Amino acid sequence: MNRETPSALLLFELLARRWAVPAPAVGLTFNASQSRLVAPLGDGSLALIDCADPEPPERRIGVDEAGRRTIAPRRSEARPATIVPAAGPGPARAVRGADDEFLVAWHDASLARLDAAGGVHPIAPAGSAPLIALDRRGATTLTLTEDEVAMRPDAGPEVRARAPSGARAAALSPDGATIAFGCGDWIEFAQRATPGEIVRRRPAAGPVGPIAWSDDRAFVAACCDGAGLALLDLRKDRFGVVAGFPAPPLSIAFSRPANVLVASGAYRIAAWDLDRPPFDGDRSGALETGRAGVVAVVQVAAHPTRRLVAAATASGQIVIAEPGRPDELVLKASGPAPTGLAWSADGGLLAIAAPDAVALATLPAALFKSG
Repeated sequence: MNRETPSALLLFELLARRWAVPAPAVGLTFNASQSRLVAPLGDGSLALIDCADPEPPERRIGVDEAGRRTIAPRRSEARPATIVPAAGPGPARAVRGADDEFLVAWHDASLARLDAAGGVHPIAPAGSAPLIALDRRGATTLTLTEDEVAMRPDAGPEVRARAPSGARAAALSPDGATIAFGCGDWIEFAQRATPGEIVRRRPAAGPVGPIAWSDDRAFVAACCDGAGLALLDLRKDRFGVVAGFPAPPLSIAFSRPANVLVASGAYRIAAWDLDRPPFDGDRSGALETGRAGVVAVVQVAAHPTRRLVAAATASGQIVIAEPGRPDELVLKASGPAPTGLAWSADGGLLAIAAPDAVALATLPAALFKSG
């Protein structure tokens, strides 16, 4: 990464736009064209943001008399965010929908489309049990409540089934064909066409929380409350648990460009080379990434096209690092602990959710030498 940048105290202000929100932001989702960002808020409302940057950093980068690159401050305020009133009890969850829209589900399991102008179009009424998970891959949407799992294709009949016993998390595989459930101390799998029929079960080391799939569908990782991080190699049927996290690894991401798994919960970015996964006590694939600190990492997000990962700590520091390298770019030095990080599909925007605001950092290619 390019170290010839302004200080961390200034860099965030120069690159990012910030919008205050009336309730804590609990998620971040870009639409298909990357023209809009939606941040569900804790009270059930939604912050809808226009991603277009009228003053991108590339237009503000110059060279001073000493030959150093500088970035001029923005001249105007960001366009206001649209706060969409809650259509159900909070918090809401959002996923990318069809036709450049979003799908939003509320805590009562009611489901709606959200268009780019902020219009809410109901799809399904409230259910009989609270929402546990909302996910979407391709043209298939999954909703999971305490009672029921529903698969909604954009075209074709909806499939409903009884939720697996003890379900507390769910995630669709990248091709949308397989569902991974977190059910108590187990990771269970079902097929899209028959979501109520468990076809594979693997024990975990503790209650299973957030679940992530690798892009090639070879690996599934999950947070195990109080026990660490579970990793399953589906192709070789191997399973391992990485323990010893100071805090639960609630944020998990796979980096396709770097072929690594990254997670929160440690005092630096936790990362493993997937060619040497942590099975059978093998720790040779652990990658020292970024600098160690005194507060835990709480959020991670893998860059979609570069060998880079963004991470945020409980003290509000936000950094960008390359897996396996100790150097890092400090984007923001401190602040409220972020509640989410998300890259746009082209990697040009980094969205940041926090208890008091949502921010979008526009990252020029000049910040990075490689990666």
